[in-house]
Amino acid sequence: MMIISCIHFSVTMIDLERIQYYEKLQLADFKYITSQNTRSNTNGCSGLSCRIESILFTAFDRQFNLNLWPRSGLFSPSFEVYHLGHTENKMIKYDFQVDHLYECSLDGDLASEGSFYIDEYTILGTFEAINETYAIEPYQDGSNRQDGASTFIIYRQRDLKYNSYNNSRYLSDSCNIVVPNSIDRHHIKNEEEFDDHKRYTREIMEMDTCKLALVADYRFFNHIGDKNVGSTINYMVHIADRVDRMYRSESFKDNMPRIGFQISKIIVHNESYTSAKHHYNMQKSLHDIQSHLKLFSLKDWSQVCLAHLFTYQDFADGTIGLAYVASQRQDTVGGICSPRIRNGNDYVSANVGLSTPLNWGKRMTTLEFQLVLAHGHSFGSEHDPLEGVCSPSEAKGGKYLMFPAALSGLNSNNKLFSSCSKDSIKGVLQAKSQLCFTERSKSRCGNYEVEEGEECDAGILGNKGRSSCCTPNCKFRPNAVCSSQCPQALPKEDNAPCIGGGVCQNGICLTFCEKYDKSPCICSEDNISCQICCKDNASAICKPHLDANGQMISLPDDNPCLEGICKKGKCSKTVQDFITRIHSALENLSSRDVAEWITNNIVGATLIISVLVWIPCSCIVNTVDNKQQKNRDKKRMERYLQSVQAEVASKYDI
Repeated sequence: MMIISCIHFSVTMIDLERIQYYEKLQLADFKYITSQNTRSNTNGCSGLSCRIESILFTAFDRQFNLNLWPRSGLFSPSFEVYHLGHTENKMIKYDFQVDHLYECSLDGDLASEGSFYIDEYTILGTFEAINETYAIEPYQDGSNRQDGASTFIIYRQRDLKYNSYNNSRYLSDSCNIVVPNSIDRHHIKNEEEFDDHKRYTREIMEMDTCKLALVADYRFFNHIGDKNVGSTINYMVHIADRVDRMYRSESFKDNMPRIGFQISKIIVHNESYTSAKHHYNMQKSLHDIQSHLKLFSLKDWSQVCLAHLFTYQDFADGTIGLAYVASQRQDTVGGICSPRIRNGNDYVSANVGLSTPLNWGKRMTTLEFQLVLAHGHSFGSEHDPLEGVCSPSEAKGGKYLMFPAALSGLNSNNKLFSSCSKDSIKGVLQAKSQLCFTERSKSRCGNYEVEEGEECDAGILGNKGRSSCCTPNCKFRPNAVCSSQCPQALPKEDNAPCIGGGVCQNGICLTFCEKYDKSPCICSEDNISCQICCKDNASAICKPHLDANGQMISLPDDNPCLEGICKKGKCSKTVQDFITRIHSALENLSSRDVAEWITNNIVGATLIISVLVWIPCSCIVNTVDNKQQKNRDKKRMERYLQSVQAEVASKYDI
């Protein structure tokens, strides 16, 4: 089983001290195969309808060949992306090309699965194959993206140096929680909502998807996105995709569907709020992560299941993540599906969390950081105990995902929830999932398929507003007359020229001979078998067709003829006769040379004489067979003549 997840992002320099061994790859080391059957060192797609179908590269003494197809299911139908500057009042919609996202599998491994992202200059990601986890990340800060000379590193998860960080500071709680009781709660509660929900608690949960809002502050935009909106978005999408795959691989209860995520909204701040004194995107840094989360929670996130803030700050005590923990009590807020609450004079959203890839002044690798967002605090799971069945040793698979210290991801349990976590999450899902979970939708405007909520889908052309039928929102344009099927083409007028010098008749292209009321045939004589031949009727003699000047018309070179292929109007044999070959080899030998050789090589001579007797006998049989085959070939070539004549007539404009 191989799980692959690959995505594009530009970052500041990776801390290579965290990696024991890695290899470098240049952009030219990646080979692409596209739907236009091109193979190149660039993405190779020159048309809007072109899609990359395979990507190949070599590392660690092996070649990776990944088959690709469009990614589906990660984005909600109402997915939107915005970026904004120094004020929240000017949100600008961003045209994020989800068509660059692919699902993928390793060639020859039907059980493999994953996702991939490719743009004009960059390709990277993480994947697991044959009990190894690999990661590809940019080595440089993106300043050379425009010349296509980007450098990347590829490394294995087992090459990460976790031991060097196993000190007392690193083993403190790396991902903290805020319990609901720490907030002075006055619910903006819809009593009817909770009453209706009670009827669901004993039913099997049908909804399986938690809608996400992902937000990047200006620090994350600068350091991880390298001041590029697209790169910032791609990194967050990559992390969300990995987390979705982790959750959907878990089973929290037999009668529950496997839950996961869909991205509903993405917001990128490309500038700090210089005028705001208390805002999660303000210029001033906050080393207190709880204060930072509180500022983020002041925004209304009630329209989504969870909202997550990506930042780039080195918080006190090495904390890299924080979230409100969910409770199984229906009237308690925190975590998934939480309504807004009043905290003093402010209204607070408790369905929020934040994370940072900066830990003790070092930038975490993607393999490390993807486990941070996967923490299940928002689903009701607190940290696993330090000992017991929920914290096994490395010999038994290692610590589980909710262990209170940052994990390497190297052990098999590192990406799984313990039984302790599953029991907590199961209770929260039974109590609250019906409040905001939805059925997973795989529909997406721009994937060339008309799905629920869409009137049309013109793919990339529609997304770019270039379709005369369909809008970028997959709705019909006003007064447009559209059809998913092209109408049948009208036939050309009779006697209009068609392929190979033929003529149209009632919508059918008559061949060269047929337009003269004759039938195509093949001339049996070797000297004219490379000429266009016709006959008046089935019993008539097959003879060459003469043009207006009384000249025969030769077939073009390399066309098949009676016993080979045509060369300059002559039929050239492609296989020599055995007797001819032997005669050619022996004609220069004298009788004295032969006698002397036989005397000196009795055994060899005996073998050769035996062969010389066997070969003529075989040739006699072969000659008889050839005569029969010649008759069969003649009939076959008559059937082939129709297409040959068409090509000839086209060449000579007959």
